[in-house]
Amino acid sequence: MAVLITRPEPGASRTGKAVRALGYAYLVDPLFEIVFLDPAFDPLDHYDTVLFTSQNGVVALSRLCSSADRSATAALSIGKRTDEIARKVGFASCLTASGDSDDLFDLASQSFKTDARILYATGRERTGALDERLRARGFHVDLVEVYATHPSAAFKPETLATLRRREVEHVLLYSRRAAAHFFALVCKANLADCLKQITFLCLSPAIAEVVLAEGPYSYRVASRPDEQALLNLLN
Repeated sequence: MAVLITRPEPGASRTGKAVRALGYAYLVDPLFEIVFLDPAFDPLDHYDTVLFTSQNGVVALSRLCSSADRSATAALSIGKRTDEIARKVGFASCLTASGDSDDLFDLASQSFKTDARILYATGRERTGALDERLRARGFHVDLVEVYATHPSAAFKPETLATLRRREVEHVLLYSRRAAAHFFALVCKANLADCLKQITFLCLSPAIAEVVLAEGPYSYRVASRPDEQALLNLLN
């Protein structure tokens, strides 16, 4: 029996190593491909901080600015892993929220004056309205889309075969959009009868809502919205 990892690369391979360390076989089949964009934005020294809600945002923005600019810029990250990536690529004075946008909003409010300028580096496809909340708080926010996520057209052949043999025990789901796309691909491949043995491991209750809307499937929800808590569900 195997764990199906649905997150994009490069994070998917790292997750696979962690899953293997827990004693599970795994499959990697990203539901989305990350595509980096090249938007225009003001120099980093025009901002008081850069705000990140994903690891992909850090990597994408780091491509567009110099190491000297990064080392002189404070970063606000939504969670521990995003913070680790921000530090690794050289952002200075990194501050970390505890895993969701509410915590990140509170961290920004506590750490900067309300007229501060914030560069919000994010994806083209996103949920919530963090930028609007920050503007309502008094911040000057420039939202810059630095990457896009393109959905996969179908499951990989290996994934299809393993699902049809009913040899997938767990599916890791990281977003509502990913959950919805997973079930769309299941429908496309006529695999609904092959999911009865699966427990869906969800990063948040909102993701579990998508699973429940599709049928009476087994699911579990991480105790907090970070990958370590998600992987803890495998223990």
